[in-house]
Amino acid sequence: MHKRMLDRRIGVFFRKQKLLKEKYGYVIHDVPGESTHTHGLYENFGHPEIECTLPMNPQTLMHLVRDLAERVKGGQVFTSGEMVDDLIQNFSVKLVGCPTGLRLILPDPNGSLDVSTMLPDYAAQYKGTFPQ
Repeated sequence: MHKRMLDRRIGVFFRKQKLLKEKYGYVIHDVPGESTHTHGLYENFGHPEIECTLPMNPQTLMHLVRDLAERVKGGQVFTSGEMVDDLIQNFSVKLVGCPTGLRLILPDPNGSLDVSTMLPDYAAQYKGTFPQ
């Protein structure tokens, strides 16, 4: 792809993102292999950004992060260490502090949120978070 065309596509992407952030107050990005995360919660609502790093279906992660972001937009404030019992049916999730804001920790298939008992792929969600 020519540089000029690439520059134009990048410009279109950022203009669309700006319009979405203006309309909804935030946008959600999925970066495969890294995280699904928000932009705009801090800027527009004074709330830490929310991310999830568990490698799973990006549409599912976007739905979960969007649910929390909409609650923030409605005035709810989440804090590090907080448990959320009504995001996933029959399971609690946890929010923990991380360098970019708050990380959504999803339970392993056994429902565990304890890093010492979770399955390894799930325990990896705690990597880079602040001590609890």
